[in-house]
Amino acid sequence: MPTVYVDESSNSGENLLDAHQPVFAVAAVHLNAADAQAMVRAVLAAVPPRQGEPKYGSLAKSRKGRAALMSVLPTLQEGMASAFVAHKRFMIVAKMVDYLVVELAWADGYDMYADGSAVGLANLMHLTGPVLGDESAYETMLATFVDAIRPNQPTTLDDLFNAIEAYHRTARDGFDTHVSLLLAAREHAQDLVNSINTRELRDVLDPAIPCLIELCRHVGAAIGRFHLVHDASKTINRHLPLLMSLEQLPAVTPGLPAEALPVVDITFADSSTTPQLIIADWVAGAARQVGQARATGVDGNPFIEQLAPLVDRWTVGGVWPNTDLITTPRRI
Repeated sequence: MPTVYVDESSNSGENLLDAHQPVFAVAAVHLNAADAQAMVRAVLAAVPPRQGEPKYGSLAKSRKGRAALMSVLPTLQEGMASAFVAHKRFMIVAKMVDYLVVELAWADGYDMYADGSAVGLANLMHLTGPVLGDESAYETMLATFVDAIRPNQPTTLDDLFNAIEAYHRTARDGFDTHVSLLLAAREHAQDLVNSINTRELRDVLDPAIPCLIELCRHVGAAIGRFHLVHDASKTINRHLPLLMSLEQLPAVTPGLPAEALPVVDITFADSSTTPQLIIADWVAGAARQVGQARATGVDGNPFIEQLAPLVDRWTVGGVWPNTDLITTPRRI
């Protein structure tokens, strides 16, 4: 039974508006200990002794560290590394659609997951929201949503729906009809907050769990069932029962029951002493850095240009805006 090692980069938890960490990445490495140790030793031999633990964040800051990374990362052959990324601002909009509009439609007998309209609406709102309405009001709406459904925050549902209404008043060219769907979902927002307050739902905005699930399914499709070793994570540990029993959850879309993860068990290890986790940190860090450059429009960095082809080869999916996915299968 193979063992796969997983680490994350730039997880700010439910604070999806962290300006310094706009992209989250999680990476999986399927590599034996001897090969992984050889890669780590090669990197350590190429940097000053004071480097300490060879974390991606510190290596990428120095010329020697970047060169050392580029001496080993291209040697990861197909299937040895996989990454899944999340655009955090887009994820906020996707969560608003999931928890408000999708629930509103479901109560009316319409499954927005079945025909792709949930994804289509999330992309439409993310890509046109700041343009077809006041940008400042749009930003306030996103920030208020994040605070309103995070536990132990002073922001209330009244604050959230006041912010949605304020943005709705600025929406034009027919976009106000889409925003009105958010306004109509007050009852479903209350149900969500109640579930969060009773801890029936936890970490609803944290990208770690959904991204790990998708990454594991991709890896499992390639190698079958596997043991998963994750860098120490309170969030993953808190959701272990959920991760190991996904197939027992009610189907989101009727007829499409949730599939079990292809994971035999999940354990945790110290990344400073596990070479495969060190490399998973490098892969996740590279995917995050390239994704961040793309999300913020920053280009011209030679190191990122070197990393980009590798990251594209490793990346198996993501929560990422895509204009091609904007569809209107039917009207609600």
